[in-house]
Amino acid sequence: MSDGDALVGTLLGGRYKLLEKQSDELLGSVYRGRDVVEDKLVQVKILHPHLAADNTRFGRFLREVQATSMVRHANTIEMVDSGTHEGLHFLVMEFFPAHTLEDELAKGTLSVDRVAHIAAQIASAIGAAHQESVTHRALSPRNILLLDNARTGDFVKVRDFGLSKLEHFDDEESTNLTEMGSRVGNTKYMAPEYIDRDRFHPKGDLYALGCLMYEMLVGEPPYTGRAAEVLSKHVVAPIPKPSEKVPSVPDWMDDIVVALMGKSPEDRPGAYKLVAQLEDGIGHTLAPPALADPAKGAVKRSRGSKKPALPMAAIAGVIGVLVLLGGSVLAMLGVGLVLIFTWDPGDQAPSVAPVEISIEEPAPAPEPEVPVEPEVEPEVQPRPSPTRSNPRPRPAPAAAPAPVVQPVAKGRTSVTVKSNRKALVFLNGDPKGFAPITLQLPPGNHRIEAMLPSVPESRQKQVVKIDKGTNDDVTFTF
Repeated sequence: MSDGDALVGTLLGGRYKLLEKQSDELLGSVYRGRDVVEDKLVQVKILHPHLAADNTRFGRFLREVQATSMVRHANTIEMVDSGTHEGLHFLVMEFFPAHTLEDELAKGTLSVDRVAHIAAQIASAIGAAHQESVTHRALSPRNILLLDNARTGDFVKVRDFGLSKLEHFDDEESTNLTEMGSRVGNTKYMAPEYIDRDRFHPKGDLYALGCLMYEMLVGEPPYTGRAAEVLSKHVVAPIPKPSEKVPSVPDWMDDIVVALMGKSPEDRPGAYKLVAQLEDGIGHTLAPPALADPAKGAVKRSRGSKKPALPMAAIAGVIGVLVLLGGSVLAMLGVGLVLIFTWDPGDQAPSVAPVEISIEEPAPAPEPEVPVEPEVEPEVQPRPSPTRSNPRPRPAPAAAPAPVVQPVAKGRTSVTVKSNRKALVFLNGDPKGFAPITLQLPPGNHRIEAMLPSVPESRQKQVVKIDKGTNDDVTFTF
């Protein structure tokens, strides 16, 4: 069996008949199909056959299987099944008539009202993904879909999580899924920290959304030119305001776009805060419109609640693929963690700065010798909407153990932090890397903490005092 148009008419797994080829994408071809068992239209993505033997690309395909099934929201695409057929690997997704934001922008710029509605739905989808520790990493006009069966307004679907980074399933041994020195995504929408430090923070998705909003308002991306020039501008160039090109853009929209394009992740609002800001600016709730069912002509109101869990048959199909391919692919999916998420008060979106391997000398902490922890603001849930899901609450972390003050010894001014398990190390609240790690410290008091990946309640703290001497190694036991 060959790929391409010759697959039209094929009955995959005895259930999904391919009716028409729609497009070719990086990892596979997309077809309109029919589920002959339930007699309904579906969308099928088939991995390019020549990529099945490529562990890197096939690893990304398996990521799409997992990411698509984890993120369930009205503004994302629901995956209903997956499997193999005569050596072909495929995903089955819900079908809807749609066109891309790229196609829409080819007609011209969008009004402020449309930009606000589209951006709010993208933010809601990305916020839902972040709650599942999934980042998109490749937002662009091509993977934002506008449904053609919306009765009024724009109904958005975010697609292509195949290039996303699953935080709970990426570790140091699986970095070969992205070739050394390469970066996933479109340079026009790439966050500064990803360019100059090769660290993708979840709020890199919000940076890309800021670039998309600028392009929707102005008609071109915020930075243009050759690829290398665009990358440099993302890092060092001033942040442009849409009103500089389109004077009719209001100040509040300028402020939102500029904040989203902040050079540091901490400068950008989280996904749910962004929705609230857009609603405040536009003056009303930004809810997705009603949909007309293309098969029955009925009106279907969007829902923000989570969709049913992925069928066991789909999960079994993925496991079967892994078994057939052997241990090499399984090794790529070892459980680990690259980025650690915490949740912003009042937003529920991840906001911890990316882990940096380079060590910077922090400023000396003020007296008293044992620093006082800052007060934690109470968590504020995003404002409820009848058509937008509220974020899933996170359990409050357990209280950290009382700090232990280490003795001071004469000699060098550095501390080596060790742990009996792989733990992320924080210096004065900033993540520095995984233990074991040596920290160079100036005189003064320093708060050193360690936490097991994805287990915030495991966070432990010790305080060391540096006074022109050397502290003994700091050890954490979990």
